[in-house]
Amino acid sequence: MDGTANDDEQANDEVAQWGISAHFKQLLANDELYRTVPLITSIAESDANIGRLVRVRCMVQDIFDPQYYLGLYRLKNRSTNQLRYDTGAFKNGNISMEPGEEFDQSFNDVTFERNMYYCVPVPCTNKWTNKLTLSTPKSTSVSTPPNKNKRPLEDYDNDDEVDMETQKKVEDSAVPSKHIKVAQQQQEEECMYEKDTDLKKIQNFPLPMDPNIVNQSPFVVMVYDVNSQNYLKMNEIVEFVGVVSKFSVPETHTTPSELDKLMPMMDIVDDQTATIPESIAPRLHAISYRVLDQYMYPTQTQLPFSNAQQQQRPPQPPQQELQQTRRELVQYIQQHLLGDQLAAEYLLCHLLSKVYLKTAGLILGNFPLNLLLPENLDNSLPEEINKLVASLVVRSHMLAVTVDNLNDGDLIPYKDYDKNRIVSGLLQLPKNTHLIVNETCLAEGQLYKQGVRNLSALKDIVLNQKVEYDFKYHPIEVDTDIQMLILSHGKSLTPGLCQVVMVPDQESMNDGLKVDEMMLDKFRTYLNSLMNWKLEASSETVTKMIEEDFVSTRQKDESTPQEIFHYWLTTARLLAISFGENQITTERWLFMKELERKRTNK
Repeated sequence: MDGTANDDEQANDEVAQWGISAHFKQLLANDELYRTVPLITSIAESDANIGRLVRVRCMVQDIFDPQYYLGLYRLKNRSTNQLRYDTGAFKNGNISMEPGEEFDQSFNDVTFERNMYYCVPVPCTNKWTNKLTLSTPKSTSVSTPPNKNKRPLEDYDNDDEVDMETQKKVEDSAVPSKHIKVAQQQQEEECMYEKDTDLKKIQNFPLPMDPNIVNQSPFVVMVYDVNSQNYLKMNEIVEFVGVVSKFSVPETHTTPSELDKLMPMMDIVDDQTATIPESIAPRLHAISYRVLDQYMYPTQTQLPFSNAQQQQRPPQPPQQELQQTRRELVQYIQQHLLGDQLAAEYLLCHLLSKVYLKTAGLILGNFPLNLLLPENLDNSLPEEINKLVASLVVRSHMLAVTVDNLNDGDLIPYKDYDKNRIVSGLLQLPKNTHLIVNETCLAEGQLYKQGVRNLSALKDIVLNQKVEYDFKYHPIEVDTDIQMLILSHGKSLTPGLCQVVMVPDQESMNDGLKVDEMMLDKFRTYLNSLMNWKLEASSETVTKMIEEDFVSTRQKDESTPQEIFHYWLTTARLLAISFGENQITTERWLFMKELERKRTNK
């Protein structure tokens, strides 16, 4: 076994010895040159760039089994007996034959291994982030007509034939034209629904893509650097540099027995990609890649081959500027929260939160927030809050919690053993994704088994920041960091320690802070910079004061749970970060206690 493993590793090192990755590593080390590589997202762009160097930014949705391919083989010209060596690396079809060539069976071919990843567009990405990548060149030769932007599935019938048959039936019938149009429309909608449903099953997106953004497609990515230390993980956001390739069977005059040997070498095998047409998920052969920091803006990432520990962070603005930005941001949030300043302070802490350590069953940095909305207002407030959050963070999504959605919704990813794939669910999200759980539309009803499992999964994220993927025979825990904002009228189904009752303040709602795109960019930079802020240990004086406060609280009320102390520390920490301070000070601790007093007295 050890000898086989060593042989495979040595064979895979052969690709590295060819110098392809090293050559591009040297070229792309220059960030300006790196950004000139086109960033593609759709089927049309991949079609227009076949064989060209491109970039793809995506989330790893599933990790397929490694694929073995013909790494080195020899071809012989029948007429001249000239020999030629070739490889199946960076190609979909392994055998590349010129006219008059045949496979040299006297040569002992070498089999290599490549890793396979199924990658989807980064889910929940908000529209304003598109401008962050507009400066990077897109594909310049996408000139396909509008009706060819999206290729159909291979097994779909010809739409023109369907239209002709429908038209003939219309001409032969005596149904009034108005009814004809309705019937045609119903038929088209049913047909499109079936196609759309099949397409979604194959694409396997955690969430349906917004049709108003762009026709984005998944990619099957093949990675040739197979060292165990470099394996990618599920839900990571990765930017690949490579070439899009299409499968083609070589023109050859081989005998049937030779074809039997050739076909398995050309990837025509029953693997996990067999049911995923290239017209839905193009094949990308990665030459290099970088794992992106999920807590950074898409453009604020390390150079492709730099040390992750030396990752560049955005410059910190002066303290006075931070304070001013904080005041304006709280006012902006307050205007969208019925003028409630206290709720605005807590929502700011929520937007800055991130899990920075998991130890001994404690999730440090987790700050789920439950806003209790007034019941006497219209139902537009949750959508208003959703738009507010979406205008400030990179990724967010609002989940409408109803009995039907819980009973019928696919929130938990699960393993499909028949297709040997992970079927995505809504909770398969990258870290630093804000999930707004809207319980205001919840009515009475009965939860069945699936509904209870989905509700339990939401609670697990709130309390433990983990999702248990369903592998049928056993669950697999996947750590996550999804910022949970719960909107409810009363007690939430997913309770947390921080519940804020919102009280309208009409005077504050009408404060005339005008926010344009430039100011929004300032708010986003503020949040992104401070989310990655590093705090130092507090002074001995402050530490002693905090300890005495804990002891005093426990003496007054012995039922005070231990979790409340961790919650206070997290809140004080986030408040200190929001002011751009390097440690929790006495002033910030007292400010936190005053906010808590107001919150509990509401």
